[in-house]
Amino acid sequence: MTSARKLRQLAAVSRRSFHLHHHLHQQRSAGIIGAPFSGGQPQAGVERGPDLIRAAGLLHRLQEQGHEHLFPG
Repeated sequence: MTSARKLRQLAAVSRRSFHLHHHLHQQRSAGIIGAPFSGGQPQAGVERGPDLIRAAGLLHRLQEQGHEHLFPG
C-alpha cells in the first residue's frame, strides 16, 4: 500500500515538474504601445513615456527574459 502511494506521489510531482518546465520554455510575447499622449494630463512630460521606455532598456530586459516583444513606435 505504501509503495502505491509513493508511486502516485511521484507521478504527481513528475506531472507538475513537466508542466512547470513546459511553461518556462514557452515563448512569451509582450506588446508595448509607443503612443506619446498627454490629453487631459496636468503633468508635463507624460508624452515622453515611449522614449523613456526605450532609453531605460525595458525592451532589452524583456528580450533577456525570453519575451518576444512588439514595439511598433
